[in-house]
Amino acid sequence: MRAAITVFGSSVSPLFDAARKLLVADVDARRPPRRELREIGDLDLPQRLALLSTLEVQLVVCGGISAFLERSLVDRGIAVCPWVAAEIDEVLELLAVRGALDPRRVVVSSANGAGAQVDPCWWSCPHLLVFECGEGGARLAADRTPSADAGPPELAAVRTIVAARAGLLLTGRCGPNGRGLLQLAGVDVVLGVEGAVQEAVERHGCAEERT
Repeated sequence: MRAAITVFGSSVSPLFDAARKLLVADVDARRPPRRELREIGDLDLPQRLALLSTLEVQLVVCGGISAFLERSLVDRGIAVCPWVAAEIDEVLELLAVRGALDPRRVVVSSANGAGAQVDPCWWSCPHLLVFECGEGGARLAADRTPSADAGPPELAAVRTIVAARAGLLLTGRCGPNGRGLLQLAGVDVVLGVEGAVQEAVERHGCAEERT
């Protein structure tokens, strides 16, 4: 996959419309990403759109983007992942697993284990429970807690979900940056989930169609 990431120093820059540098990276889980840094400070918005099309970029990653420019990119067949606040290397790490996660492997946030209620906050909850969904229903596969050594809380939680190879997160709420990080890795999110953990997984994680 070819991704374009707005750059400020070593991090994702806050706004695509005003970004002065763009990192174009070919990301493949089997090898280190091939990178090319482009100066785009002198390009107006139409020129930026034309450049992305010429480079055959498939995904734009940024901290923010105007509604007009986002629509213009989507109309050109370029996906947009905004609201990402992270280091460039962290972005590339998450992009490398995109498409490799199992949609039938579900993570649900919980305060007190599988017999408890769904915790509304996925990145600060004590338990991230991993379920395997199959024809016989949902089976608890693992109970994991994000490590403080894995970076900031939201990033640590995303890394925990990725390590579990889970393609779906069930939780109560999720802020913009969390959604951006999860989207980078290709993790789908169901928000507003509440009630007993096992019932929530059976209801949302094992459904044939998800909203």
